[in-house]
Amino acid sequence: MKFYIDGCNERAIELAEKFNLGITTNPSIILRDRTAESLEEVIRRLGNANVPQVFIHLEGFERKIVDLLEPSKFVIKLSWIEEKHDLAFRFREAGFRVCATAVYTPQQFLTSAILGVDYTAFYFDRSKRKGFDPRGMLSQLVSLSNRFAGKPAIVVASLKNFEQLREAIDSGANHFTLPVELFEQLLREDEVARNDACEFQKNFEKLVQQTLRSQG
Repeated sequence: MKFYIDGCNERAIELAEKFNLGITTNPSIILRDRTAESLEEVIRRLGNANVPQVFIHLEGFERKIVDLLEPSKFVIKLSWIEEKHDLAFRFREAGFRVCATAVYTPQQFLTSAILGVDYTAFYFDRSKRKGFDPRGMLSQLVSLSNRFAGKPAIVVASLKNFEQLREAIDSGANHFTLPVELFEQLLREDEVARNDACEFQKNFEKLVQQTLRSQG
């Protein structure tokens, strides 16, 4: 099971580096998180980040941009519509892994599998807002993926709360992108756990003192 931070501001990068997680972006995220920065500046910042993977969305094979990307680190996201299928071949021939993104239907998944991409990104909350049953659809995609030996790997994106994450996990998916706010919520412990931790801390300190006295 893998998790990615969905964002590219400094907090997103900090969390990804601290927990050794990948980063996922798209043009909307970059415009939100790196206001007034050029795409070249954003790529350099993400390329220098100490993270294992960066998913970046491109709309064309522009040599000036592509030359800034390290294929071992950057995964190319492409909107999965017919006009972009040739781009998938071109990026793969250049040594990049490819993620078919904005995948909503079994037909889209099947074309991504047939064309040999590495990942498909399913938008959970956005799918719900478009009138789909996201859990049911995701279960169908996972079932299809299993028939292709787990390839392409399904990345569940557009998760807005813990309940959606739980539903996505229950659907059988193994890759998830979490916005900074949701990831930080997962890190926060509840009061019950905090009280237990305080009790263990006090008793551990007593145990240490007993040990020191016995050694003295």
